[in-house]
Amino acid sequence: MLLESSFYHRYFNSFYLHNKLIEEQLEQNEELEVLIYELYLELENETKAFN
Repeated sequence: MLLESSFYHRYFNSFYLHNKLIEEQLEQNEELEVLIYELYLELENETKAFN
């Protein structure tokens, strides 16, 4: 029973850490999307000013 409990504990921790990693990656992706969009707008404005 103790072995079983230890297995589930490790499994849960692994699952939890994996989910946390995915959440962090999603947040980073969202931040990158914002940065890319801001760069796009800046480039668009500079292109309009150049023309």
